[in-house]
Amino acid sequence: MTSAVGVLITRDAVLCSWSGVVSATPVLLARHDGVVLHGASAVPVLNPADAVGTLDVFRHIDDERIALAGGDDVRTVDVLSGLVDDAVRHAGVPSGECDLVVVHPPHWGPVRRDVLTVSARPHARDVLLVSSAVVACDAAQSLRPCSCDAQCRVVVVDRAPRRTTVSTVVTSSAGPDVVACVLVDATVPVTEDIAVATGIGSAIDEAGAVTSVCRVIVHGESDAVSLRDIESLTSVPVVALDDGDLATAIVPCVQPVSNTRTVVDDMSVVTPLPPVRSGAWLAERTAAMQPTRRFTDRRVLVGVAVSLAVMACIAVATAVSTRGADDFRTSNVAEMVDAVPTVRAGSATSGPPVTSTEASPPGREFRSAGLTLTVPTGWHVEPGTERVLLKPDVAAGMRIVLVTRELAVGLGVDDVAATVSARMASQDPSSTLDGLTRGPDVSRHPALVYSENASDGSTVDWTVIVSPGEQTSVGCQAAASSEDAMSALCAEVLTSIDLE
Repeated sequence: MTSAVGVLITRDAVLCSWSGVVSATPVLLARHDGVVLHGASAVPVLNPADAVGTLDVFRHIDDERIALAGGDDVRTVDVLSGLVDDAVRHAGVPSGECDLVVVHPPHWGPVRRDVLTVSARPHARDVLLVSSAVVACDAAQSLRPCSCDAQCRVVVVDRAPRRTTVSTVVTSSAGPDVVACVLVDATVPVTEDIAVATGIGSAIDEAGAVTSVCRVIVHGESDAVSLRDIESLTSVPVVALDDGDLATAIVPCVQPVSNTRTVVDDMSVVTPLPPVRSGAWLAERTAAMQPTRRFTDRRVLVGVAVSLAVMACIAVATAVSTRGADDFRTSNVAEMVDAVPTVRAGSATSGPPVTSTEASPPGREFRSAGLTLTVPTGWHVEPGTERVLLKPDVAAGMRIVLVTRELAVGLGVDDVAATVSARMASQDPSSTLDGLTRGPDVSRHPALVYSENASDGSTVDWTVIVSPGEQTSVGCQAAASSEDAMSALCAEVLTSIDLE
C-alpha cells in the first residue's frame, strides 16, 4: 500500500501531516572536530563547548553560503537538505525511495525553487514543486466546496509579518493555475496597517476586474491585517485556513485517524492528523510520472510544505553574523518585487587585501541557482547576506556586486524600467542614479543599464537582467583610477553569464 506523508514547516516546528512534530526550527548548530553540524546531526554531540547557536535558514534562502559567528560558514542547500532528511527519516520512509512534493510560497520564482529542488533531490526519486496558493485552494475546496461553475476565479491571501501575498488562482477541469501574484507589503512598514489593508483590497479588486471572484481564501498569521479586516474588503465569501489544513491537503492519509494534533518535544512521539483528499494537481502529476518509472511498487512520499508566511517570522539567530559594511545590508531585499539595488556608503577602495578560501583559478565558473558566470582570473567569490561579491585577490579598487530578486508573475523589463525611472524622478537634484536605458541582451534576456555614484567617489555601472520571475542585477564598481580595467572585466563577466 502506498505510504503518503505531508510535511509543513511552520515558525516553531516541522509538522508532519499525520505524525506531529518531527523537527524543530530554527536549526540547531554545533561545531564538532572542526566541522559545523546542523539539525538532528548536531544533537548527539552538543555540549556547551560545541554549541554554535541556532540558524534561521529561511532568511538566507537567497544566499549560497551563510556566514556564522566565529568565522565558520555553511552551505544553505546543506542545511535545507538536512531539514528534508529529518522529515523523511522521522516519517519512516527510506531516503531515496520516495517522491517529494515541495510546496513553495506563491511568489517564489525559479531561483528559490531551484534551491528547494537541489535540497530535496538527494532524498527522493523525484521532486515536484507546487505553489502554496494551489494547495490552499484544494484545502478550501475540501472544507467548503465551491458552488461556482466549471471555471472559478479565487483569490488567496497568504499573510505573514512583514510580507503578504495576494494570488489569483483560476480553477478549471484542467486543474488550478496561478495567473497572478502580488507582493503587497514588502515595501511598507508592518505598523502601517491601513496601507497593508489597502494594498490587499486593491489586489483583490484587480483580480476581479476581468472576471468576478468566487471567494477569498486566507491563511497564515499577521499582526498587520486581521481576518476581519480582509472580510471588510470584499463582498464574496472568505474561507480561513490554518497550517494544519494546508499540511493535510498536500496528500491524503492512508488510514483514517483521529482529529488531534499535539506539539511534543520528544521527536519519537507522534500524534495523527485527519485525512484530506489530495488535489487534482497531485493526481495528474503522479499519473504523468508513472510511465517513466522502472518500479511501481515503491512507496510514495509526497510533501515538504515550505510556508514563507511563517518562515519570515522565525527568530533571527544570534549566531549568524554579517561581514561588515561591504555587504550593504538592506531590509526585505530578497522579497521586494520592484526594488533596485542601491550601493550605499561603502568603499571599493578601502580595506586590506582580502584573503578568501573562495579564491578562484583561471576560468572558474560560479553558479547560484539558475545563474552561471565565469569568475575573472585573480578574483574570488565572497558570498554575502542577500548578495554575492566578486573581488580581486589583491585590493585594486574594484568589485562586482551580484543581486538576484524575485519578480511577481507577469512583470517584465518595462515594469522594472518604470520602477527605476520613478525612483530617479523622485530623488533630489543631487541624485546618484543616472542614464537609464535599454542595454544589449544578456543570455538571451532583455537588460537595462544605468550608473550610480557611490558616496566614496567610485562609480557603479549597473546591468539589470530581466527574465521570467526574476531580476538579476550586476553592479561593476570601481574607483576613478580603475574604471578602464573594470570596464573590460565587467564586459567579460556579462558575456559569460548564462541564465537558465
